[in-house]
Amino acid sequence: MILLKKKKIGFINLTRKKKARIFEIDFLRGLCILLMVMDHFFFDFSYLIYDLFDISLATAPDWIISLTEASRFYWNWNVRVITREIIVSLFLFVSGLSSNFSKDNVIRGGQIFGAGLIISIFTCSFDALSFQIVHYNPRISIYFGAISCIGLSLFLYSLYEWLFLKIDKENKYTPYASFIIGLVIVLLGFYVIDYFNAPSATGGFNIDNWFDVIIGKYVIGADYLALFPFMGYLFIGASLSYLVYKNKKSLFLPLYNKIKQSKHFDKIKKGFIPLIYISKGVSLSGRFTLLIYFTHQVIYILIIGSVLLGLGYSLNI
Repeated sequence: MILLKKKKIGFINLTRKKKARIFEIDFLRGLCILLMVMDHFFFDFSYLIYDLFDISLATAPDWIISLTEASRFYWNWNVRVITREIIVSLFLFVSGLSSNFSKDNVIRGGQIFGAGLIISIFTCSFDALSFQIVHYNPRISIYFGAISCIGLSLFLYSLYEWLFLKIDKENKYTPYASFIIGLVIVLLGFYVIDYFNAPSATGGFNIDNWFDVIIGKYVIGADYLALFPFMGYLFIGASLSYLVYKNKKSLFLPLYNKIKQSKHFDKIKKGFIPLIYISKGVSLSGRFTLLIYFTHQVIYILIIGSVLLGLGYSLNI
């Protein structure tokens, strides 16, 4: 779908041809990734910097001690634990919503799962190497995290969609079947597998327990999401994508155009300029979620490490 663009007003640049994006989907995806980035920032100041650098609460400056205390309070806060589950559920739901706009969900799901595999190899290798050097308990190993869960869920959904459309050639029932399947997966995750009360996997991630870990029977790793219940949210999002975004057009854009036609638009726009730019920034982040996921921790460690090394601390080796 192509928009003819003439001039820039608020969210919309009307000066050139540009492939249309669904603003609200980008915004929700961006909100999820930015909240995850914030979550990891607090984890770094809670634990990671003390593993990587020769620093302790006894030797740290007051501002680091204060930040660590606030970070550890946040990290163990019940509200944070509940909010995380809501955010990752929303992430899977939005991934399902956007599936209707992808040319090939099999390839896309495989690419995302491959990215998750790279993250697993890197984090597990980092922890193993760190344990050999400084003998600290592994903290960042990711065996089956959010990216892996999204990739595999999308891949399985695309196979389901391909098979179901062989029967439902006119796509009359596929969205409703997707919703029912998604709801069943969520309920199975909550009440049969009981993901939220699942015990930690003993002996690590291995050939004997990998399937139980993936479906949610056992919990493992620093960032972990199971197919049950979270794959269900992707199926539900995909079903609503067919129904709500049948014409593959933004629901936000018509509302914005109505506001734009108001005689008070200029006054409204001036009052909401900060919100406009924040919204555009969040939406832009939603276009580059994988890039942000891959790079944010490296950037954090480089910045924090530069500060600590500058203060005279050394690497914990």
